[in-house]
Amino acid sequence: MDQQWNATYQNNIIPALKRLRKVQGVILGFHSVIDGIKRVKSDEIETILNANLDLKQSVQKKIYAMPTKIFSPADMLAGLLIPIKSGKSYRMVIRDKVTFRWILETFGYDQLKLGGTSGCMANSLAPLDLQKISVYTNPLTQQLLELFGENDNLYIVSQVDGNIQLKHPHKAWQHKGIEAIHWGFEFTQGTKIQLNGITLMHPEQADSILAGTQLMKSSYYLHHLKKGFHILSTNSAILSFLDINFSRQIIQTVQPVLTTCCQHYHILTN
Repeated sequence: MDQQWNATYQNNIIPALKRLRKVQGVILGFHSVIDGIKRVKSDEIETILNANLDLKQSVQKKIYAMPTKIFSPADMLAGLLIPIKSGKSYRMVIRDKVTFRWILETFGYDQLKLGGTSGCMANSLAPLDLQKISVYTNPLTQQLLELFGENDNLYIVSQVDGNIQLKHPHKAWQHKGIEAIHWGFEFTQGTKIQLNGITLMHPEQADSILAGTQLMKSSYYLHHLKKGFHILSTNSAILSFLDINFSRQIIQTVQPVLTTCCQHYHILTN
C-alpha cells in the first residue's frame, strides 16, 4: 500500500507542483478577515451577568426568544448561552458598532487567525512557489495584514492617492486597530452557567469544538461588496467595482500577470 501511495504521489502531486510554479500570477478576491478564537469559561460569563442585573434579566428573556442579529450586549450574551444550553452551534451577525466594541473590550480573544476564503487561499498557495499572488484585502490594518505569511510572492492590492499599488502584506498596512472580527466562541464539555436559579449546561455528549457562537460585524462585509471580484469563465475574469476608476487601474496593474482568478461569493444582506 505504501508503494502505491508513493507512486501516486510521484506521478501526480510532484508534476502538479511543477506546473503551478509556471503560473505567472493569481489574484484572489473576496474576502480576507480576522478570525478570533475565544474559549469561554463559566465564571467569566457569570461575572459579566452578575455585574449588571438589568443586563442579566434581559438575557434571561432573550434565551427563550432567540435573537438572530446582535444590536446589544444582551443579544450577544443570549446568543452565547443558546449553544451552551443546546450543544449546537449558532451564528449571529453584529449590527451595532457600539456593541461590537463592547464585545471586543469585554471578551477579547485568545487567538487571532487569518480567515476568509481569499485570505486562507493566499496563505495556502504561497508555499507552492507561484510567481505572484495578489489579494484584495480591506481594511488595510496592521492586525489583519500581519496574519498573512512572510512569503515573498504575496502581494496586497491597495489604492494610495488614487493609484493602485502591490505591496507585501506586512508592508501594506495603513493604520492600526481591529475594525472587525469573525469570532468563534468555544466551550468545554460540561460548561455550566447559573442564571437566576436556572442551570444551563453544555451537553457532555456534544463535541465541544462544534458548539459555539460565531459572530461577525456585518458592516465590514457590506463594505467589501463595493469592491469585489466576479468570475465569468475559467479563462477570463471581470472585476466589478462601484468605483470605475479603481476598476480600470486594478485591471491595468494585474493584467500582465493574471493567469488564474479564484473567487468566493459571500451571502450579504441589504
